[in-house]
Amino acid sequence: MKSPQKVIDKAVKALVAAGTPHQLPQNQTIDPKTLPLWTFVGYQDAPTNKTARFRINTESAQYNTYVLSHVIAQTAPICPGTLECDMMIEALFSLHADAQENGLQPEIRDLVNHTPICVDPSRTVYLELTALYKKRTQWSAHFLSVANGGGDAHNPQTHAEARLRLRAAGDADYLREFAQFERLVSHGRCRELLGLGLDVEGVEVLQGRGVYRAFDPVVEYGEVYRGVRYLVGRGNECAGHVQLPARHRGDTWLDVALSDSFSQVGGLWVNLMTDVPPGDMYIATGCEVTMRAPRATARGEGDVWHVYGRHARQSDKAYTTDLFVFDAATGSLVEVMLGLQYGRVAKASMSRMLARMTTDETVVRTKASLPQLPATNSSPPATAPAPAMAVVEASRNSKKRSKKTEKKEAKPKKTQKDSGWRDITEEVRNLVAHVSGIEASEIGLDSEMADFGIDSLMGMELGREVELTFKCKLDQAEQMEATSLRKFVAVVAKALFGTDQPAEVEDEASEAEDEDDDDSSSTGEGGTWSEPSQEDGSKESSGLQTPDSSSYTPPPEKAQKAGPVPGNLKPLNAPTAPPAVSNLVLSPADVLAAFGEVKMATDSLMREYEIDKTERTLLAGSNRLCAALVVEALDELGCPIGTAAAGQPLERVPFLPQHGRLMQCVYEFLERDARLIDIDVASGQLTRTHVAAPRKTSQAILEDLLTSQPEFAVANRLAYHAGKQLAGVLSGKTDGIRVLFGSPEGREVTAAMYCEHPFNRMSYRQMSDVVEGLAERIQSRGGTGETFKVLEMGAGTGGTTLVMAPLLASLEARGIMRVEYTFTDLSPSLVANARRRFGKMYPFMRFAVHDIEKSPAEELRGQHLVLASNAIHATHNLVVSASNVRQALRPDGFVMILEMTEVVPFIDLVFGLLEGWWLFDDGRNHAVVPAEHWERELHTAGFGHVDWTDGNLPENAVQKGHFRDGFRTPGSSPTKGRPGANDGTRPR
Repeated sequence: MKSPQKVIDKAVKALVAAGTPHQLPQNQTIDPKTLPLWTFVGYQDAPTNKTARFRINTESAQYNTYVLSHVIAQTAPICPGTLECDMMIEALFSLHADAQENGLQPEIRDLVNHTPICVDPSRTVYLELTALYKKRTQWSAHFLSVANGGGDAHNPQTHAEARLRLRAAGDADYLREFAQFERLVSHGRCRELLGLGLDVEGVEVLQGRGVYRAFDPVVEYGEVYRGVRYLVGRGNECAGHVQLPARHRGDTWLDVALSDSFSQVGGLWVNLMTDVPPGDMYIATGCEVTMRAPRATARGEGDVWHVYGRHARQSDKAYTTDLFVFDAATGSLVEVMLGLQYGRVAKASMSRMLARMTTDETVVRTKASLPQLPATNSSPPATAPAPAMAVVEASRNSKKRSKKTEKKEAKPKKTQKDSGWRDITEEVRNLVAHVSGIEASEIGLDSEMADFGIDSLMGMELGREVELTFKCKLDQAEQMEATSLRKFVAVVAKALFGTDQPAEVEDEASEAEDEDDDDSSSTGEGGTWSEPSQEDGSKESSGLQTPDSSSYTPPPEKAQKAGPVPGNLKPLNAPTAPPAVSNLVLSPADVLAAFGEVKMATDSLMREYEIDKTERTLLAGSNRLCAALVVEALDELGCPIGTAAAGQPLERVPFLPQHGRLMQCVYEFLERDARLIDIDVASGQLTRTHVAAPRKTSQAILEDLLTSQPEFAVANRLAYHAGKQLAGVLSGKTDGIRVLFGSPEGREVTAAMYCEHPFNRMSYRQMSDVVEGLAERIQSRGGTGETFKVLEMGAGTGGTTLVMAPLLASLEARGIMRVEYTFTDLSPSLVANARRRFGKMYPFMRFAVHDIEKSPAEELRGQHLVLASNAIHATHNLVVSASNVRQALRPDGFVMILEMTEVVPFIDLVFGLLEGWWLFDDGRNHAVVPAEHWERELHTAGFGHVDWTDGNLPENAVQKGHFRDGFRTPGSSPTKGRPGANDGTRPR
């Protein structure tokens, strides 16, 4: 019998040997209806071949069989999530040709639906699969689309993303994990529910044709999907009887229609057996885990399944559901779908959005005249006013109309046609709403842009959106001065129309507001339509975002009068929900024991993530790339290191004053690591050494490293991207923010460093293992009824959050403990992005703007755990910052800090471009300091016990590991840990 690892290794070798999957013949006319679901386009990153792209054939008959039978809100069809999962799996199988033959089972995790894939012939949909590390058994999947003309090729619309993993059926961890689910639920409980009748109190039943007739207003399923025959609900549980006719069964591993029938059990219960208002509906926004039994065989035809569901209400507008699928004949558990997320939205809002995004009018059930459904989230309608009040209101409205008539008569206006100018206020407002994630109706003309998270970082993104939408380029200085929406509209108008604009623009805006005021005291017939706000469980929180909201004109609404931010808009500097009150008390012994287990496993984890051989090869290659980049930059600035003769004196290059510390590190690197120059201690004179400069260009060296060191590709790509801009940053032509976040390429490679670099993934794994180990100890002590409170500081782009949030969600789903996770960062734009990205998926998350260098607000205190990943070093004073962190903790709380403890050249070349990297003024010589320095500072800040991960591999000493912990355990004596380890590769 083959071992699980041998099975995986064989599959990997087959994948590498195969090269590319089958592709359709070139230059051959093919009827699009006969195409398969997807076609392999090619690898996007030769020669490493880590990212494979597939085109989704949305005109194929097979695709439309599944899509056109899946109509949402009686409006338009969308691609169901189960079809997305099926295409992910089958595309992955095409890369692993013998995966099924070798018994490898696919597993899908962290599925998030961002935007529905609608019927839109003007866009092309792609699936990208990216191998996460060398063994190619774990992949990330992204569905994206671009306009057929290619206008948004560099800014594609993301529809869904997930992680896939291939697991051998005999894998011990796989067997143990699934066995836990088998112990958690039983087929007997499912059958017991199915046997309940309506005579039992609290029981609700749907059966036969009535199942889908009742569900039609939410999802209208075609015959191919109608597999649920019987559904029983009671309390927070339900059970379904599923049997799909053989003619509708698929031949793929997932079997789209059958898998969808399983998941329908959760959707039916949450929409038809809860107190959902008649004008609302629940839609699925994601799923944490989909897993089949390790030794499950292919599904046979004509079988019957029993599906057991357990539901947890997360808020007034969110549910989380776990589904367990049993073979009705044998009673065995064959599949689980855990952490299905449902968000509540208004049917009218959903209907309008789908009608807008579906450009093929032949498939739209309702278009221009969508029904005006009652607004369920608004306050109850007011009673009719007394006659006297009616007279007063009529008088006021009459005066307003009179004043407007006088204005029009007194000041005739130049028409838009005459001037060529048009009012773009609403277009710009919608664009700002799209970028910030705030409802357009909540953005007043005089509202501060910062209140919507538009800081310098998001301002660049907003500028790019303006350029794409209006085809004009904004003046950066003027954009910086545009602190309100009114001022920003003026900046865009100037760029678009020039300075010759009608003088009456402001009057027109005011007049429009007056007209809106006329309607502000009453609602139109059928009620006022409004889309729910983000925090209220909304279009945004449902994961269904509008990709082209800049061109969308919403129905008439109560316009915001120029003035302060509306009261219903929650400011970004405050958490999004009141903090939970918890009486959970942590045991110091449990905390230390959980960390101790992780610390002891550091070496083995390094081997698992294949970073145990980086000491010489990987860092040497990185330094060679950095040397080439620095030489090229200095040559551009007038210091010809590459061509200078040995012994030749060299002039220092000019640079902006704020980059003094960066240049000091650059020269030290050239002297100490690259050995290309000598620096006279007394005079500071630079002299060229005899050591040869890199003969290859930086681009050629990068290509070599991508082939020879694929596991370090993310770090090398980022170093190259940033290093090529070094001369521009030093001379002031650009800056670090623009280099790393000002372009799609920069954002992509920077985010990849946070999320995909193996050092960082291992560090996050260690953090999550500590939390999971602690949770298990809390559960064993019977302390699961209280809330475990976690605060992340300096959370940035969410690299740590991507790992911690799913773990905490699983702890809740498994009934181990309740959780609260607060995401904070200094940047309002990063907090706004995180709220859009995570808020819809994890109802237990809160979001707030917080500066680590300041004391935490009262709402942020009382935490059991504070997380900070490579954030505290980027502050002025470590003791002050650590003291502020300590203030957020409960007396029994602890902090986990991920920090670098040894300088790595490419990190300075990348993040040294940011001025924040050099903020320190507490006596440090560099932002990165040794483990012993951290220990002293944490003790000075008031922490009792300090420890860090360690091991025997040389990478622990050279890289200083990947993990730092400071435990605030009152009464424990300070202990000096061995020199710790931190990867030295990831700023936050």
